[in-house]
Amino acid sequence: MSFLQWTCLWQLQTPCWNPLSSTILSLLAVYYPDNKLSFYVSNDGASPLTFFVLLEASKFAKLWVPFCKYGIQTRAPFRYFSSELASSHDNSMGFLQEYKKIKERYKELTRKIEDATLNSKPYELGTAEFVAFSNVERRNHPTIIKVILLNKESRSEGLPHLVYVSREKHPNHPHHYKASAMNVLTRVSGVMTNAPFMMNVDCDMYANNPQIFHHEMCLLLGSKNEQECGFVQTPQLFYDGLKDDLFGNQLYMGSGIAGLQGPMYSGTGCFHRRKVIYGLWQDGRMEIKGRSVNTFMNI
Repeated sequence: MSFLQWTCLWQLQTPCWNPLSSTILSLLAVYYPDNKLSFYVSNDGASPLTFFVLLEASKFAKLWVPFCKYGIQTRAPFRYFSSELASSHDNSMGFLQEYKKIKERYKELTRKIEDATLNSKPYELGTAEFVAFSNVERRNHPTIIKVILLNKESRSEGLPHLVYVSREKHPNHPHHYKASAMNVLTRVSGVMTNAPFMMNVDCDMYANNPQIFHHEMCLLLGSKNEQECGFVQTPQLFYDGLKDDLFGNQLYMGSGIAGLQGPMYSGTGCFHRRKVIYGLWQDGRMEIKGRSVNTFMNI
């Protein structure tokens, strides 16, 4: 399964890195075999600071993911440590020791990234990790693809693939915003892992249910045939909302459209069949302007 995350951040402000890193950490820590997951993060502006945040978050993930074995339900660290949600069914001495250790390391992570947002050059662009960003401009740069985490032994326990992607941009060519970024993520993931299912998540979202992947896959795999269920849309639940909910952030049940038995695609938190994104029918055909065109399934 491939997970596509889109972010348009160029210069991170201090409040912005928390959602970005916590989105990745919450998804890396869900209940699902790690050798069946791959994460692709799109950064529209080819920002070295965004890449730096992902690098540091991936290092912390090596501590955070094992810590979640204590039954942690809130897998986004900034929510877990900043509220009364920091609790577990396990109150053993081992858990308490691990809790103090992880909380301290998380504070170190926050300080490191906050310092990076204030420092114009928190890293050396000449180093191997950042040399690809040495001569890039926000709206004019080549494609940059960097593997941050690699599950080399295809282990079911560990960390899945994590890949940074920044698509090529040129001032003389329209970049089509998020639509084109999602297109590039789909193509890159198709070449590297080609999973039959994909999920896309915005950079300011996080998974608040560690079993979410199992729930969604049950719906996709439980349908009688592929044509009955092309995607599964998860609802969005916003925290710390205003009492009067002026922005319409309440949790709601999406209604079906003309008897199609489901809500519209809302742009984030959605599981797709790769065939649907490619416009393929079950027998491998693709229809363009009313004409059926035979096509190959592999990229």
